[in-house]
Amino acid sequence: MTNQPRRASSSKRRAQMRWSAEETLRPHKTRETRPVREYESRRSLREKAKREAEQTREPFEWAASVDYIPHHSTGERILTKRDRRVLNALDFTLYFIVPLVVLLVLRFVVFGLFIIPSGSMENTLMVGDRIITRNIGVSAQSLHRGDVIVFSDDSHWLSESTIEAAASATHNFGIGSGKNYLVKRLIGMPGDVVASEGHGAPVTVNGVALDESAYLKSGVQPSEQAFSVTVPAGSVFVLGDNRANSADSRYHVNDGNSGCVRFSSITGIGMAVFWPYADWKTLNNGRAVFESVGL
Repeated sequence: MTNQPRRASSSKRRAQMRWSAEETLRPHKTRETRPVREYESRRSLREKAKREAEQTREPFEWAASVDYIPHHSTGERILTKRDRRVLNALDFTLYFIVPLVVLLVLRFVVFGLFIIPSGSMENTLMVGDRIITRNIGVSAQSLHRGDVIVFSDDSHWLSESTIEAAASATHNFGIGSGKNYLVKRLIGMPGDVVASEGHGAPVTVNGVALDESAYLKSGVQPSEQAFSVTVPAGSVFVLGDNRANSADSRYHVNDGNSGCVRFSSITGIGMAVFWPYADWKTLNNGRAVFESVGL
C-alpha cells in the first residue's frame, strides 16, 4: 500500500493560510504604524493633553513640552437690543453731553468773554480786543486796587446821551443778557478817599499820590478835573486808563452812590486779552502801582 502524505484537514489548511497571511503582512503593518505613533502631530498631542487635563482637572506637566497654549475667554457679553440702546445713550452722554455742560458752566459761570468797543481803556485795552474775566468768587476779599473789572450798568451811566459816546461799554460776548456792561480800573476800595486837584495833578488815595504811568495812555493826564470822593461801603471807585475819554466815577458823583460801583454790579475781574494775538497780555499789572506805595 502506497504511503501518500495525508492532506491536512480543511480547517487546518485555513489556519495555516491565515497565519501565513499575517506573517506576510506584519512587517508592512509595523512599518506603517510605528512612524505614526512616534511622530504623531503636535496638534494631536495638544488635543490629547487637553482631554486628559479636562478629565483629571489637574495640571499636566508635559503640556509645555508640546507648546500648549490654553485658550482664555474674552469675556464678551451677549447684549440685547435694549442693552445696546442704553449703552449707546450712556456713551453719548459721557462723550458729548457732559463735556458740553462743563464748557457751558465754565463759559457762563466761571469765565466771561467780552469785546471792547471804545477807547476809554486805551492803551491797556484797544477797540476790538477780546478779554476773558473771572466771574466766580468776586468779593471784597478777591478785589484789589489796580484790577480791571467788568460791571453791569445798574446805575444807568450809559443812559446819558452826553457821555454815552465817551463811556466804555462792553458787549457780553456770546450771550444776550439784555444788560449793558462797562470796563474800568478799580482805584478805590470801601472807605478810601480818592481825590485829585485836577489840571494834570496826580490821583491820590488816602493822601498818597499814585504814579500811574504803567497803565495810563501815553500823553494823557491823570485827571483834568478836580474831585474828591469817599468810597461808600460795599462799593468801589473806578477810572478809565484813557482819562481824557472815559466817563467814569468822576462824572457820576451825583448818581446817589458818589459815582461808585456796587459789589453786586461787578460781574468779573479781568484776567487777560486773548484776541487778537498781537494784543495778548495779562491784566493784573496795575496792582503793583498801589502795592509800591503801601496800598
